[in-house]
Amino acid sequence: MSNSAKGLAIVVRNSKWTGGVDHYAICDGAGYVIHNMPGTGVKKDSEHDFFSSSIDAEPNENLAAAAQRAVREGKLVVTASIPEEADIVVSRAKALIGSRYNLLSFNCEHFARKCFEGTAYSTQVQKFTWGAAALGLLGVAGIWLFGRRSERA
Repeated sequence: MSNSAKGLAIVVRNSKWTGGVDHYAICDGAGYVIHNMPGTGVKKDSEHDFFSSSIDAEPNENLAAAAQRAVREGKLVVTASIPEEADIVVSRAKALIGSRYNLLSFNCEHFARKCFEGTAYSTQVQKFTWGAAALGLLGVAGIWLFGRRSERA
């Protein structure tokens, strides 16, 4: 596989690396991908290692063809940075190498958005947080209703 464009943001949909959630990474333009992983934190892997372990290739299918197929199937999303900003994106990514992974405050999406946009946030964590809050409110409402029903009996 040839070197991907500098500053390219990659999202592997339902990644087997991250237990079925999306995994985010940044290409450095020199044949490496920088990403944030549980257990290792922000690290640099060769594009070949990154893609071969995150894309399922068919028998006798080369990695480039597998990546193109994954893009067509929506399993791999690639977003290019504005060419003038590619150096900034990669510089931010390199500066974060060695940073610790934290599921809720600095996961792979936080990392990629920090590099790409300058602000670390995760839509996946936001969705989970809102879902958990909604379940909590339903639980409180259920307890309140059950309590009121018990008072009447």
